[in-house]
Amino acid sequence: MKKIYFHGDVTLIEVDNLPKNMKKVKRDKRGFVLAEGEVSGHYHAVKEETIEMYEKDGITYIQVNEPTEIFHQEHKSKPINLKTGLEEKIKKGIYKIDFPREFDHFEQESRRVID
Repeated sequence: MKKIYFHGDVTLIEVDNLPKNMKKVKRDKRGFVLAEGEVSGHYHAVKEETIEMYEKDGITYIQVNEPTEIFHQEHKSKPINLKTGLEEKIKKGIYKIDFPREFDHFEQESRRVID
């Protein structure tokens, strides 16, 4: 079973390989930012040099080279492992960054869940 981690409104889904022709994303002063807050200015980021980040067609991938945590101003740093239900560091591997979605039946539209 592939590893899946949840950290607030960010989901990390393990994949076998990085897609071809990825653009490498550079670390900024906050670290490797996985997601920006919509209103509050908060963000999810890996501060240490434990990952490499890539982007292609609006989808972000990370390669975790050693167990790591995610920084956020309001969340604990260890995401929840879907398989175990426990908070733990993200294990070595390649992950696609995704976001939970909700469906508004009145508006008949799907939208990203905002943390």
